[in-house]
Amino acid sequence: MISFKRCLYAQISYLFFAVAYNVYSLWLQNTTGETLYKDSEPMTSIALLVGLLVPVLGLGFSRKFLWYAVLNTPLMILLFQSGVMKHVLYYLNNDMARYSSTLAWTGAIAINTYGVLAGAVASWQALTMRKAEARK
Repeated sequence: MISFKRCLYAQISYLFFAVAYNVYSLWLQNTTGETLYKDSEPMTSIALLVGLLVPVLGLGFSRKFLWYAVLNTPLMILLFQSGVMKHVLYYLNNDMARYSSTLAWTGAIAINTYGVLAGAVASWQALTMRKAEARK
């Protein structure tokens, strides 16, 4: 099984990719006037990603397993809903004009799916670690 610490590092890598996607979108906005995804302001997305995920990761690295799982799990549900399903529904409804390209859509789906999976496994691992600590 994957260690809890590796799960946290996977979430850090997700955060890096998500912020990089939005930094590129911000650069694109400044140079061309368009973003990768028209329904999102890149700076707001960066602030939300960092502002919400960094404190939760801090709980994980501090081995506050229960608090980490309690706060991380709803974040992953929100990320799944707003970062994966919303984009899939746009595709299914043939509403791809919101994206600068198919690659921008694919990138959003791939990055956020990775983030949801990394976070879900991390929440599960945190609860497993909490249970193991309680037995000691």
